[in-house]
Amino acid sequence: MNKKELILKVSKSTKMTQKEVNLVLTEVIEAIIETVSKGMTVRLVGFGSFALKTNKKNHLSGIKDSNKKVSNQVVKFSVGKFFKENIAIFN
Repeated sequence: MNKKELILKVSKSTKMTQKEVNLVLTEVIEAIIETVSKGMTVRLVGFGSFALKTNKKNHLSGIKDSNKKVSNQVVKFSVGKFFKENIAIFN
């Protein structure tokens, strides 16, 4: 399911227009991105959590000082209990 299909599905079940649903969904996504980019975790109880994690790895070869580290930041999503349990029901 892509964003457009999700908007259509939510629009039908809520009686909101597709334009309204698109606005709400866009604002939710932007709020999650902004919050996580500041290093804070977004927890949607039952659904899951978005958090910024820093992975530290040894720098690639080509650097003589093997003590130098490179860190990269990645967004991690942890599935919530309700989500996990309901996925099992549909499988």
